[in-house]
Amino acid sequence: MREGRLEHGSVAMVDYPRKMQTRIGPIEATTPNSVRDHLFRLDQDPQEMHDIATANPDVTARMRASIEAPVAQNRERWP
Repeated sequence: MREGRLEHGSVAMVDYPRKMQTRIGPIEATTPNSVRDHLFRLDQDPQEMHDIATANPDVTARMRASIEAPVAQNRERWP
């Protein structure tokens, strides 16, 4: 994010034992990867095979907000 405005891509954060990965930008609803958020328990699923985002909406929303704050700052810095 230091090199320019982040318009689309994937951003992740770890708040052990959880890892959240979210997509930035538009998502095509018809593609297999149309899910925006992925959440994993690294202590129970180190290979990140079982997405638990849907089953944990509060954790997913909290971690997404933590990711979106610096992304928003990046957008303000790079008009």
